[in-house]
Amino acid sequence: MTRGWLGVAALAALATATGCSGDTVDLEVRTFELEHVYVPNAAEIVSPYVYTDREGAPGAISTAGQKITIRETADNLDRIARLLAEMDRPPPVAKVAGSVGFHFQLIEANGHAETAPAIADVVAELRKVMRFGGYRLVGEAHVVAAPGSFGQSVITHDGELYDIEGTYGTDWSDDPPRWIRIVFRGHRSARVHETLFNTAVQFRPGQVLVLGTVAEVSSVDPISSDGPQSRILVMRTAASAAYAIDAGGTASASSDLDAANQSP
Repeated sequence: MTRGWLGVAALAALATATGCSGDTVDLEVRTFELEHVYVPNAAEIVSPYVYTDREGAPGAISTAGQKITIRETADNLDRIARLLAEMDRPPPVAKVAGSVGFHFQLIEANGHAETAPAIADVVAELRKVMRFGGYRLVGEAHVVAAPGSFGQSVITHDGELYDIEGTYGTDWSDDPPRWIRIVFRGHRSARVHETLFNTAVQFRPGQVLVLGTVAEVSSVDPISSDGPQSRILVMRTAASAAYAIDAGGTASASSDLDAANQSP
């Protein structure tokens, strides 16, 4: 997915129509690709700028995955572009003493032959214990957390929305004592979501953990004979907030990979 300010593809389409007043209205079509905002929510916010009831020259809006396609006048499209750019920003990163950087990666297992470099170390270990045809990185999120609670959404390249609700603490007996509890939720729709798993683990800075696997029993890759797909949530940890600023989506240097099997 395009990273940075906002991915905008101006389609080679221009419609000329006559409104009810007899004036000619020129309509253009643009597609906006979003990275940090859930598309159904963004579409609802910008919909007042799309005049679908304009007689003779109606506007239109549609969504597909993380893309919004809009037909409107050039002026209105420019307004919508500015609004989406303001919305589609990563959450602010605050450097807090004792904070830890968490890099969450959501991996889709089954039917993907090529492996992205960002998950190559994890996939090498997963292949030792799982028999999927391939693995694909479909979403990721960076969080910097001080002891306490945090929340972060992960939006996949296909527009699926998942929520990560975490509680990070330092009151176990490890040295340094660090633990985290994760509740992972998936959205069936904008209003309906369900808990996929709930786990708690101890960790050390630089460690890589597989937090949980969710079977997608209703989703079968038609080009694969390996069966249903699964979602695997991986967490990489670092000792400071600088990790989330400098990592740029690149995996940490640790080669540790452990299953999440400890709880407080």
